[in-house]
Parts: sequence; C-alpha cells; structure tokens
Amino acid sequence: CTTINGVDVQLGCLQDIDRTNLGLEFIDNVSWFAGAHSVKFGVNLRRRSVDPFQAGYPNVTYNSLADFAANRIFQVTAASNGGPALTYGWQYDGYVQDNWRITNRATLNLGVRYEFASEFKEKNNLSRGFDITTMELTAPGAQIYAPDGNDFGPRIGMTYDLLGNGRTVVGGGYGIYYQPYPLQSYFNDTIFSNIVFSTTLNQSTTPGLSYPLSAITGGATPAPNRTAIDPDRKTNYN
Repeated sequence: CTTINGVDVQLGCLQDIDRTNLGLEFIDNVSWFAGAHSVKFGVNLRRRSVDPFQAGYPNVTYNSLADFAANRIFQVTAASNGGPALTYGWQYDGYVQDNWRITNRATLNLGVRYEFASEFKEKNNLSRGFDITTMELTAPGAQIYAPDGNDFGPRIGMTYDLLGNGRTVVGGGYGIYYQPYPLQSYFNDTIFSNIVFSTTLNQSTTPGLSYPLSAITGGATPAPNRTAIDPDRKTNYN
C-alpha cells in the first residue's frame, strides 16, 4: 500500500485478509416474584474463537508528491504472511437484580453483575508475548497476561411517578459496565506482531531508502517490530 502525504489517494491497498469467526453461547435467566419484589438472576457463558489469516505486504509512505516522483521513501513497514492461528477465549457472566416497589409511586432497582474473561489462547500454542523486562519473546504458549478477576458491576436506580397517574415518571441510575477485550487485539499483538516477521524502516535508519526495497530484499536483517501486552492489564469499563 502506498500513501503520499498531502495527497488524498492511496495506491495498491488491496490486501488478502480472512477471518473465520465462531461463537458459542449459553444463556439462562430466571424470574421470581414475591410481594413488592421482582427478582431476576441468570448466567451467560460464551466461547469466542477466530481463525485469522493476513497476507503480508509493505506499507510505503512518501512525504510529498515530489518525493514520490523522486522515489524517496519516507517510511516503510513490511511484514510476512500471518496465520492461520486459531485463537479463542471464554467469558463467564452472572447477575442478580431486584426491582423493589417501595411505594405505589416509587420503584428501587438494585443489582450486581460479575464478569470473568479467561486469558485468550492459541490452539497450537503459537502465541508469544514480548516481555519488556527481559526484552525477549515469551515461550510459545506461555501465559502472557493474568485475567482480571475483579469485574463486579453494581447497579442502582430509581423511578418515581410524580403525579401518581403513570403519565409523568422520572428516574435515574448508576452502574459500572465492563468492555471485554476483543479477540482481534490478542492475535494482532501476539501472532501478527511477534510471530510474523515485521519491520519498519525510514530515511533516518536507512538513508537513500527507495523502491524496490533493497534493504530488505538484499539480505539485510533489520530490527523486528515487537508488541507487548501489560501482564497485569485490567478490563476497560465505563
């Protein structure tokens, strides 16, 4: 793919990218009514998997149209083919909620939800992280990060019928909602970034950089790109 800064045109950016996604899910909810209370609780179990493939090709950037005409490359990132690599993970969720009608005009909503996402894995232990303390790749299939086991999401809310006739109701609430990491973030950061050969060159590291890419095709061994995942990362929430 060729990009020219200042020119709203990209050339040769058609890339072979394949994703085979599979999701399996089990959901069960139960409702229980007792007087002024309406209680619901349930579980949600999910297995997500994706088998990605991504053809490698260089991304070339020119700083200007004049540099393009002079074949003076500003920066190039090149990578080999990535995948297939079957990555998967489990998600375990449960909740309980009580809608409590405390008066004829006021209803209090109380609840809590717990979510646990297992560490993503690759079926054949192809995934490798990058340890920034040793500046080395982790062993194939080794644990890259610890799952976050503290994802409790409280819920509290209230509605009130101002006039008592059901025509004007006000309400408000508060809750914590978690956003599990997508599978794509995992295979991008472990398979495509650390297993697949990838490097970035520019005019500072490789003066006279031009097309064809002689610095790569000529037998040189430039420094590879690496991506690290925080081993203690926490689940995003809002």
